[in-house]
Amino acid sequence: MGPKLRLAVRGLKTRMQQSDSGVCLQNLSDIFVRLVGEQGFESGQRYMMGVPAAGKIPRTRDVVTSSVSSDSSSNLSWGRQASDSVGKPSTFADILEGARTNILSPGSANDEKITKMMARVGRWWYAACYEKALLPSDRSIWGDPALLRECHRQDTSFRLLICHAQKPFQARRRTHEVWTLRLPRHLDPLFETSERVDEQTSHTNSSYKKQNRLIVKLKMSNIQVLKAEDADMGRIFEIAALAFARNEPVWDTMYPLHWTDEGRAQGAERMKRIKNSDPNTVYLKAVNKDTNEIMAMAKWNIWTEDTIKNSENVDKTKPNFATPEDESYATAMVSKFLEERNAAIKRTKGNLVSLDILTVDPAHQGKKVGHALVQWGLAEADRLGFEAIVESSVYGKGLYEKHGFVFQKDVQVKVDGYPDRPTGAFAWLTRPKQSA
Repeated sequence: MGPKLRLAVRGLKTRMQQSDSGVCLQNLSDIFVRLVGEQGFESGQRYMMGVPAAGKIPRTRDVVTSSVSSDSSSNLSWGRQASDSVGKPSTFADILEGARTNILSPGSANDEKITKMMARVGRWWYAACYEKALLPSDRSIWGDPALLRECHRQDTSFRLLICHAQKPFQARRRTHEVWTLRLPRHLDPLFETSERVDEQTSHTNSSYKKQNRLIVKLKMSNIQVLKAEDADMGRIFEIAALAFARNEPVWDTMYPLHWTDEGRAQGAERMKRIKNSDPNTVYLKAVNKDTNEIMAMAKWNIWTEDTIKNSENVDKTKPNFATPEDESYATAMVSKFLEERNAAIKRTKGNLVSLDILTVDPAHQGKKVGHALVQWGLAEADRLGFEAIVESSVYGKGLYEKHGFVFQKDVQVKVDGYPDRPTGAFAWLTRPKQSA
């Protein structure tokens, strides 16, 4: 698709989701990987493979002359393909049985035969999953030889997701792990020291409360939440880019070309400068203690009436925009995006905790990793007695509601004067302040 058609399709999907909350805009491969993780499989990896939509489609004269060809078995096989593609589609078993002898036979044309068989399987797969399920008739777009020849000329392909995951060696324990996390000074909480304690002791020993400790229960004992270091920012940004993909126009605008190596390097450098220049900002990483892999990231803004002015000194280096128009559009979109947040800052006089970003690597979604990152900021909000806010994507809304956030409204991020630009959207949620 070209850029205009891509924008049109994206706008249509967004409107569908707004009218029906059951419509999911998330990448299907991300969903499949997450479901695999939810079943307890580990070390999930994925690969997108292109399956050709068509091999060489023989014309009528090719089929007629095939009976006298020296390679008659091959040509006759594909002559049958041309005829049955117009009629009733074959079953998957028929396709494999009909091509078995051709694939196993030696010869220089073996790779081509495999490619043709894969193309037949791909078309069968498409027809069985989409056409038969949705269309009222038995007609198929693959019954048109001209379309198949066009697909062959343009190397059209289906996208096949190959997912690999390792079965866990040990069943997950159903008991809760209890941790004590120290809360020292403001903006340096929780993770200076941490130690496991007996669950019964944590409930009976009042000294933990006197020392201003927080008991956090995690269902997965191998998740450790730590403050991100400079060396982590490359992976931190990569996780955000993978999670948002191309589904968030605001993110695409703020971090142009984040799907490329160059764009990710620039984005990681910007995040590092923000981390080191804004004392009210904390970048977190959720780490698998067994493998030391960073599975998720979060960015929390923790302001007080006295410290919020320090955020004015944050590094404001802009990304490398392709055109001046892109830069002016990005400035306007960010201003539009921050309207609800700025209103909340004014209403609370700067005493506010804001979850700016929270993303989980798609390979680790569904493992409750995001819960630990949410708990970190809410513990700080509760300690200070502050309200918490979040501009949530459509995918994260449920997570935040489980932690006490209350949905307020859906917000459209539309910049006037740019009719051809995509419209961003987020769910505005707030969490009332708890007792200090």
